[in-house]
Amino acid sequence: MILKNFDSLNHFFDLENKRVIIDNSEKETIGWYKDIDEVIIALFAWERKLFLQLDDLKYFIGESCFSKIEISGINTEKVFYLYDGTSMITKFIYPVEPSYNQLSPFEYLDDDEFDWGLFLLNIINNPLRKIEFINNNA
Repeated sequence: MILKNFDSLNHFFDLENKRVIIDNSEKETIGWYKDIDEVIIALFAWERKLFLQLDDLKYFIGESCFSKIEISGINTEKVFYLYDGTSMITKFIYPVEPSYNQLSPFEYLDDDEFDWGLFLLNIINNPLRKIEFINNNA
């Protein structure tokens, strides 16, 4: 069960062995991960279902799940929340780069290509993107 790194093209994470792999070859992956202060946060598809994992805690993203993002007290951090119905399941703080740093030739990229929480939110909260993510990674 290999994941792609959100920030680096040649970094992968092996979920089973809990280790980072640095490799320039193409790998078959089941999702994405980001290392935030030595905590591995991953979004992946397994057995045609979507999961969010924070280190060893794995959360099934069912139909009643949704996420939201809030700006933290400082502009370089946001808080990601995952809910199941009205109950908050988990949250984490993550760093973000100000969008004005996206200079040519990358100004055509969407914000969720740089903002980990927004990337997660746009998949979790959009049924079509969730299905597409599962189909592309399962």
